[in-house]
Amino acid sequence: MGVDRGLSAFLVAAQVDGTEVARITNAPKALAAGMKRQRRLAKSLSRKQKGSRNRRDAAARLGRSGMLHNHRLAQAISDAGWTEFARILAYKQGWRHGTVLLADRWYPSSKRCSHCGTIRADLTLADRVFRCTCGYVADRDLNAAVNLAAWGQQHHDDPPLDPRTPKQRGRATNARRRGRH
Repeated sequence: MGVDRGLSAFLVAAQVDGTEVARITNAPKALAAGMKRQRRLAKSLSRKQKGSRNRRDAAARLGRSGMLHNHRLAQAISDAGWTEFARILAYKQGWRHGTVLLADRWYPSSKRCSHCGTIRADLTLADRVFRCTCGYVADRDLNAAVNLAAWGQQHHDDPPLDPRTPKQRGRATNARRRGRH
């Protein structure tokens, strides 16, 4: 099964044959709720007299609210909760003795036709429907999920790379506790 994460649809899951298994459109938006409080606190801070104790207290409350200085897309991505979803998915699959395979970040799952394999380099984020020269038309997220399912089938039997190997440039640690002598 392939799972495509996105902003318009939180996730779309599909089988290799193109059958859509699940679509979750309402992503958790914890950051949006927190930003409302942050805006209120910032407005309150701006109304306080500089140097006053009230301003100092308001600044402390604002600092605790966790301001985020991101662009809008980065803010939407951080609000979508992808990291938490990936953590839960990996935990559940480990519990059921399953595996979670992660495709490379630059794998063209959205741009590759799931029928003929042609890659459309001209596809933009605004294009929500995938149209191929072979005549295949599908929802962009569904096409990406089908491509990821096919990628997972091809790479299922490959042993996972140990991220700590020197070839992966990871940090290998072999730390042991030593008793006091």
